[in-house]
Formats: sequence, C-alpha cells, structure tokens
Amino acid sequence: METSRDREQFATRVILPIVAAFVVTMTALAGFVGLVINSVDADAIEHQRRLVARALETFIRTATHGQDDITAWDALVTASQTRDINWLSDTLLSESYDYLGQTELYVVTADGQPVFAARQGQMVEPDSFQTVQVQAAPLMAQLSSDSNRRALDAYLQGIRDGTPHAFDVAVVNGVPSILVATPIVSDTIEARVAGGPLLITATALDRNLGQSIAEQFMLRDAHFSDTPEWPFSAAVFPVENASGEVVSWFKWLPARPGRNIIDSTLPALGAAMAIVAVIIALLLRNLRRASRQLLAERADANHRALHDPLTGLGNRAMFESRLAEALAEAAPGARRLALHCLDLDRFKPVNDTLGHKAGDDLLQQVSRRIKAQLGPRDTLVRLGGDEFAIIQPGISGAEQPADLAACIIGVVGQPFVVQGKRVNIGISIGIATVPEHARTELDLLICADTALYQAKADGRNRYCFFSPAETASGSPAELGKRLATAFAKRGIA
Repeated sequence: METSRDREQFATRVILPIVAAFVVTMTALAGFVGLVINSVDADAIEHQRRLVARALETFIRTATHGQDDITAWDALVTASQTRDINWLSDTLLSESYDYLGQTELYVVTADGQPVFAARQGQMVEPDSFQTVQVQAAPLMAQLSSDSNRRALDAYLQGIRDGTPHAFDVAVVNGVPSILVATPIVSDTIEARVAGGPLLITATALDRNLGQSIAEQFMLRDAHFSDTPEWPFSAAVFPVENASGEVVSWFKWLPARPGRNIIDSTLPALGAAMAIVAVIIALLLRNLRRASRQLLAERADANHRALHDPLTGLGNRAMFESRLAEALAEAAPGARRLALHCLDLDRFKPVNDTLGHKAGDDLLQQVSRRIKAQLGPRDTLVRLGGDEFAIIQPGISGAEQPADLAACIIGVVGQPFVVQGKRVNIGISIGIATVPEHARTELDLLICADTALYQAKADGRNRYCFFSPAETASGSPAELGKRLATAFAKRGIA
C-alpha cells in the first residue's frame, strides 16, 4: 500500500526534477525563440529600411534627371529668354505639374531674378520666389561651382549627355520637398549658350509618393510625417538634407515575420504542451521557412536593383559599382583596364517601323550576341535605350579591347530575325583604357563617350580608341583583320 511518505519521495525524486527540467527547458526554449524572433524581425526591418532608402534615392534621381526633358526644350529656352509668360503658363506649367508632379516651379535668371513662378499648377507672382530663395540659394551657388561649370562646358561642347544638377531636400513653403535647380540649355547645338536662366522646381514628399513606395515594396501604412513620434510597433526613417538635418520622417508598419510566426503558434503551443517536441519542430520549420523567404526576397530585391528588367544585363547601378571595383584593382603596377561604350546604329528605324515590342526583342538578341563574346571577367551592362557598356579588366595591351570590339561589330552586323522579318543593324564602339587615357571613373567614361562620338562621326559601325588630338579607328582592312583574329580566338568560324 502506497504511503504518504512514498508519495512524497516520488514527488521529490521524480516529479520535481521533471517539472524543474520542463520549466528550465521551456525557459531556455522561450529565451532562444525570443532571440531568434527578434533577430529575424530586426533583419527584416533593417532590410525594409534599406529598401526605403533605395526608393527615396530612386525618386530623387528621377525627379532630378526628369527635369532634363524640360530644360533641354528649345521652346523653353526661347520663352525664358523672351519672357513669354503666356507660353510658360500654358505649356511649361502643364508639363511640370500634370506630368512630372512638380508642386512649385520658378524660372529665374542666372543672377537670381525671378521671371516666372507657379504653385500647385497655378501661376503666381514672380516675387513669390522670395519665399524659397533661402533654400534655393545654395543650389544656385552649387551650379556656379568649378566642377559644375566644367560639366556644363562639357555639355555645351557636346561631350556630355546631360547638364549638371543641384538638388537637396528642404521644407518649401511648409512642405518637405525635393528641390532641384537645373540650367535651361537646349540639347541642340545652336541653342547651347552658357549663363542663361535656371529652372528651379519643388516636388512634394506627399501621400502620393508614400503610397507609391508602399505599393512598390509592399509596406503597410507608409507615409511621410513632420514629426518623429510614432507607436512602438512602427518603423521610422529620417529624410535628411545635405547638411544632415532631418526634413521629414518616412513611417510605415514593418513586416515582422518572426512575430507573425509566434502569434500563429502560441495558441497551439499553450493547448498542446504535452507534445512540446512537435510544437518545437513546427516552430523551427516555420522559422526556417521565414528565414528562407526573407533571404529570397532580399536576393530578388538586390537583383532587381542591379539588373535591367528587359535584357537581364546589369544596369547603371551595377556599372558604377563594377567600374569602381575594376579601377581600384587597376592600381599602379597592376594589369590595365578598358571601357567600351557601345551604341546601336540604325536601331531607331526598327522601333519606328516594327514597333517597340520588336525593338525590345532586337535589344534582347543583341545583348545575347554581345554577351557571348565576353570573357569570364568582363561585365556587360545596358545603360538605357540602345546604349551599352563593357568593362574589360586585366588587359595587357590595346590589342585585346580592339579584338573584342571588332568581334562585337562582326556579330551585331549579322542579320537578325525580328517578328519574322530580316533586320540589319550596326554598332559603334568607343574605347578608353587605364592608365593611358584616364584614371578616374568620370574621366574614363568621358573619354570612352568621346571615342564613341568619333566612331559615329567617322561613318558608324566601327570602333575607335580615344585620342586627345584625333580619334583613331580601324580601316576596313584593319577591321577585317581584327574580326578574323577575334573570331579565331573565340573559336568562331
């Protein structure tokens, strides 16, 4: 017969150790799970913060470079110089407000005198510029810097694609906005005159932009705010100006995959404590799934940020990163580097006659042909439109980039079949090398672009090395020899 003493001994020797072990195990498990969940959530929130930062950078870049389409307008140059208020109020204002979403617009002379002003799509007195003059003054001074003057001179001489910009984040008439200043200079040679008026615009950081970012990156309740206060569960990203001052705060309810998992498994864990092992297995499985999903989303976002969606090649962001890495490796005593700037010849007629879908198909075929000619260390990117670039590191002389260029000209010159029709195009290539022609990214790109312009000027469908005096290009005989050599090296008959 079991006595009270036996029950006490059983409880002391068996039940208490089991209960203690269970409590210790559950406590340790709870602590471990808490650490893992917090780590997953922190990683997810940090990843979302990087996406927000990248989205804001993209918006600022779009707002800045989108202004080029307006400032390069011949009609705007004429209207600004003649102070044609009717044209500015009817045409410029519609283009700026309706299509670019610019909430404020000012046309000022080079010395800061207002010519035209508009807010929220309505023309106002030019003196209204005084309310934003303090914020705009640093941008105007920045455009007058030596580096920007040189950049504008390069544009005026036709060796740079776009005019310089000056931009910052500022509170414009009480509204956090992207403030952009750009010289009004036409992209036609006849209208390129320095010292002309400036276009200054403000694009609000408003609810529409917040919703756009929320939809693009699947963020909940994303918006801009004037105050940093927000509930504990929310995430806040400060939007700073060039001086490091916070102009606005971007807020959203962050996705917390770890917390979501715990919320879904806690009821089952409480109801099924007797089968702890099963619950632990389910929890670990779900955690692994969440981690894998997070990594997959991060990899997909990084891939989309660095690649062209049409061709799958690297985009301008990858180009800048790879070029910086290649230049860092091409230090004194190291192997040399070549940069190829490529531009398709006779591509526009394909778009005009067969349509943009045919043009996209042709760009994809061209990308595949060019990529097939590259070495394992070469990088091919699409800069936009029908413009490409190749970073060719580790060269030992001019022969290697010349062979590569000749081979690319040969394969692109072969007929394409687009929508069942035979299409013939060509390609022009400008080449610049390190250290012979340049040592910095900007100088190297300028030299390669200059060589590309020379190749087009010499008749297109050829390559040209950069030369300060004159741009050398291959003669037909030399090109044929380069083609034969390049194809032979790549095992192509």
